Amino acid sequence: MVVSILLLVISLNLDSLGVGFIYGMQKLRISNLCKAIICLSSVVYSSISIFIGSSLKNHINAELGKYLGVCILVIIGLCSIFKACRQKTQSDIKNNLTLAEAFFLSFALSIDSIGAGIGFSLIGLNLFFIPFLIGLGQLLFLELGFFIGYKIVDSNKLINTKFIAILPGILLILLALTRL
Repeated sequence: MVVSILLLVISLNLDSLGVGFIYGMQKLRISNLCKAIICLSSVVYSSISIFIGSSLKNHINAELGKYLGVCILVIIGLCSIFKACRQKTQSDIKNNLTLAEAFFLSFALSIDSIGAGIGFSLIGLNLFFIPFLIGLGQLLFLELGFFIGYKIVDSNKLINTKFIAILPGILLILLALTRL
């Protein structure tokens, strides 16, 4: 179960690593307030989704719930991969992330958490501390990505951002398959 939770937290937060990486390459500053908004939004969205998944689990067959949860995780993983393949790296340079941008970013980064929380609950892993781990992971991966992006720009090294973008989807699919 620990491995499943760790895979969930990592897969749901790798997009934060990618966003942090891109912002670090752009040398965009993210205030502590914006970071807190992003982190807390992730906790709230994943908490709500786990509650919804837990409620649904009480009204459907356990075996059906398990397969439904796996299907949700696979679909989210495939959508994440598809979205990453279609996106292009932003090239506009700004100085600071605004509060409005932080709210939109927090929602965008938490979309996977919503579906995955429901799916994970249907599989049977609806532990109360998971949202806090997801929120903490969101903050840590955002910071790590920013640091790496900032350092790479300073050292003029290249990294495959497309791989970083599709990795969350791959991990979600692997997580779902381990639950079968």
